[in-house]
Amino acid sequence: MTSDSCSEENGWKAIWKICAPGKMKTTLWHFAYDCLPSGRQLQHRHVPASLTCIHCSEEDVQHALLLCPFARDVWEEVKKTYQFKLNRKGFKSPKLWLFDFMSKCSSQAATALAVTVWHLWDVRNKVREGGPVNPSSVALRIKAYIDMILTHLAKQATSPRHEDYSVVP
Repeated sequence: MTSDSCSEENGWKAIWKICAPGKMKTTLWHFAYDCLPSGRQLQHRHVPASLTCIHCSEEDVQHALLLCPFARDVWEEVKKTYQFKLNRKGFKSPKLWLFDFMSKCSSQAATALAVTVWHLWDVRNKVREGGPVNPSSVALRIKAYIDMILTHLAKQATSPRHEDYSVVP
């Protein structure tokens, strides 16, 4: 096995181990393969769609989830709480960026990434349907969701199963 395929395998293993719902990890997979239905992706597939971001300018997946001013504002709030960096400079591809992030982050930051990416994509779709939204309210919702996961799901995943086999006299 080459080092590239080994590092890719490790990258995917790290993503599937994130403590987050499956739909959020699947959104990361779609992000990595640049197959979320952004305006650019839809037009590439000959589906009539707008290339304009719902918040600012031209839309592709990395813009919608990482580079858009709206997404940046949400990320700033989330990063302040969970103490991690996105390192968006030198962005080459979603998959390379994602694997690089996963190789350097804590499990808490990985959960924050999955939850934030999913919520940003969900909000993007809701705004397209006509709902107004502001970055602070989205960040608050994301942080509440992350806290719920870290409080409940992470404890369940790490606590050993305890069964009492004592005989009652």
